[in-house]
Amino acid sequence: MDDKQTRIDQFEELRKRYGVSQERFSLIRRTIAKNADEIGLEKLLYLSKELKLDALQGQIHLVGRFDSEKNQWVWDVQVGIDGLRSLAEDTGQYAGQDLPIFYWSSDSEPDKVVSGPVFPDGAIVQACSVTVHRRMSVTGEPVSYGYTAYLRDYLQRKRDGKITFMWTKVGVMLPKCAEAGALRKGFPRQLGGLYVPEEMEFLKDQQPETQPGPAAAEEQVDKSAKEEPAKMPPATGETRAEEVSAQKTASAPARPPKALVKKQPTPATPESPKQPPPETATTEAVAVPSAEGQSPAGEPPTVKSMGQEIISVLRDHYKDKAGEVVKNYIVSASGSKNFVSVPAATRDEMVKLLYLRIVDARAAGSDPASALISMIENKEKANE
Repeated sequence: MDDKQTRIDQFEELRKRYGVSQERFSLIRRTIAKNADEIGLEKLLYLSKELKLDALQGQIHLVGRFDSEKNQWVWDVQVGIDGLRSLAEDTGQYAGQDLPIFYWSSDSEPDKVVSGPVFPDGAIVQACSVTVHRRMSVTGEPVSYGYTAYLRDYLQRKRDGKITFMWTKVGVMLPKCAEAGALRKGFPRQLGGLYVPEEMEFLKDQQPETQPGPAAAEEQVDKSAKEEPAKMPPATGETRAEEVSAQKTASAPARPPKALVKKQPTPATPESPKQPPPETATTEAVAVPSAEGQSPAGEPPTVKSMGQEIISVLRDHYKDKAGEVVKNYIVSASGSKNFVSVPAATRDEMVKLLYLRIVDARAAGSDPASALISMIENKEKANE
């Protein structure tokens, strides 16, 4: 029996083992698994059956990469964003999601971060947030789970350093990463360890390259960026790859976005603080809020309570000058002459920016005070 016939017999055995019809198996072999070996194909058939996902509908993918050490192609299976949505819906508790919220700045105002569902031409995109909702089986009340994906952690480049073609469409790719993270937070038992292909750059820092497949981490790692965020095309429409340019500043840290996310209809839980609606209060209040920056009775944190939490976190380091330090940061970041001249809306945005830093640090298991102090000191150095 020659090698070709042996290979045919092995594939036929796989088909029968997983109960796939000849027509469907033939279509998979000729399309999405055209060059895959038996191991890769078996991974696809096994996980498709276990997760009840359809590979031909794009819910689950077979992805190949060349292993230079083994000098051969290695195949792995990844669930697509449609697959995660399908698995969440199968629970009977998925209650939809909100529109993605982008955070961006511009060349003319690099320290001013704006947020919204759509960003303009020439915007320097920094992050995207998505909130999903799960209706709890006991109470029937929906609970919100938000996740922010930073572009610096997910942007994929070629070996020559150029941005890959798909990532020139940042308005399509980054929301998928944010949605995948939010879905895993909302449905950890069903979706834990399942990552979409768009998250592969993020996963490089989560696992050794010799071990293909998704890592078990669910939270984003707060790492330092090696370059400034790339200038990206608008959220809609086609943009040529050559229109995308990367800003390379080795010494300047990446700027995190402000937590300006549209008001949600339901309260958040302490495990996933919900991002606040706009308020008019400032950081002048000094009372300390509850543990996770939440307002009483589990309500979403207001700008006032966020300011209180910021001062509380900084008090050990700056003592009674914590409030003054926060005010000075707001003045410096807004480019104003003094605190009184800073518009109320801008003050609120600055407070939300600092508060988001605390939330991200806690999610990554790091010290929120150190994260804030680093952010404040970097701004002071930039103004020297």
